[in-house]
Amino acid sequence: MVKKPARLRALLLVTAAVLVYLSGITGQVRASACIPDGGVDDTLYQTDCCSGLAVPGSTWCTNPADYGTTWASCFQICARTPPDCSVWDHGDCYYSWDAGSQCCVAPPPDPETFCPDACY
Repeated sequence: MVKKPARLRALLLVTAAVLVYLSGITGQVRASACIPDGGVDDTLYQTDCCSGLAVPGSTWCTNPADYGTTWASCFQICARTPPDCSVWDHGDCYYSWDAGSQCCVAPPPDPETFCPDACY
């Protein structure tokens, strides 16, 4: 008869082996919490931006050699979820989200039409 501590130890080892195996076949194990808008997120997906978006140009690395290669020490600022820009559509102005300016913008269809930006 196997003693209880030995059975518990064996169960824990089997559970750990299964978790290691599953993380290897399913890819990265993600954190359950997400980083809110304006927060700092890691680029290797240990955490995620709640919006699913990062501010363009906001990525930095504590080790510059990681930038564009391993991303191991890199972080980014979480962007906000873009609004529905179509609510601003009028006349010949059709709006879409511009992540760089964080505004709804509409390119004028011609030089005589003015389409103001809608920034939040």
